[in-house]
Amino acid sequence: MSNGVLFDVRSGRELHQFDLSHQTFSGVFHPNGWEIVTRSRVWDIRTFRLLGTVPELRWPTFSVQNVIYVISCIKHGLAQRFRRSRDRAEFETFQVLNSSDYSSIITVNVGRRIYDLKVNKHGMQIALVENSVLCGQRFDSILRIYDVGRYD
Repeated sequence: MSNGVLFDVRSGRELHQFDLSHQTFSGVFHPNGWEIVTRSRVWDIRTFRLLGTVPELRWPTFSVQNVIYVISCIKHGLAQRFRRSRDRAEFETFQVLNSSDYSSIITVNVGRRIYDLKVNKHGMQIALVENSVLCGQRFDSILRIYDVGRYD
């Protein structure tokens, strides 16, 4: 998938071009193998039809595993600041969504600006790069690792 176009990797031919309102984000494949998530839209890969929209997925950084992790912008008017600054460092919360129905599992406010979010390959740990900012000056950066669920 590149620039909203789905290609067959074996033949290199174009299979489908998705209707994307933002060309800056191509999309990710859902772990179930039947869906593609592009910004806030969920597409059926078999029929190329729009299954629905998930407003929580409209932000630039998310990771699709068995659950979906989203850096979100939901507290203290951060949505307006994000639109003005276009700086994803305005985010101070992340959400965990159920990947089967996209319902919210938990929202966590870390109290610092989140610069990036990564999930390990098993979906059992989240790494957040956070930074505190005061009066436009950056201070300490922190890498926090959160355990998700439990290990068997």
